[in-house]
Amino acid sequence: MRADQIPSTTRMEVSPALAANETGVVLTGPAHAQARRPLVLHGMFRIPRAAADEIGDHLHRALVLVVTTKGGYHASNPLRHLTTFADDETSSEVARQGWFNLDAWATCPFEEPGTYFVTVSLGPYLSNTLEIQIA
Repeated sequence: MRADQIPSTTRMEVSPALAANETGVVLTGPAHAQARRPLVLHGMFRIPRAAADEIGDHLHRALVLVVTTKGGYHASNPLRHLTTFADDETSSEVARQGWFNLDAWATCPFEEPGTYFVTVSLGPYLSNTLEIQIA
């Protein structure tokens, strides 16, 4: 995915997936990346309908990205201003789900070499933690 195509709500070939009946948030990204280049992350969420409705009308806009490193941490809401459409989410009586792609550095001041730990949350749902080495 090119940097000019993110952020987006498109399901990509590299997008992670939750098991059919699993709920939560899952995140993928590179184990190694270069400093001062886009750090593209891909994710998926599936939130039980009642919990999702409590979070809000636009779940993508409620995603919170947290990046930690030896030098500190940064929390941001990277899709807050993203224009979303009804078909960006799949909704049923049971759950709401969607995909997302973002550049972690677009809203985070870190880009120096080192070890970074990255998570995404959506309300009380926390993704897996990625450990990324930046050279």
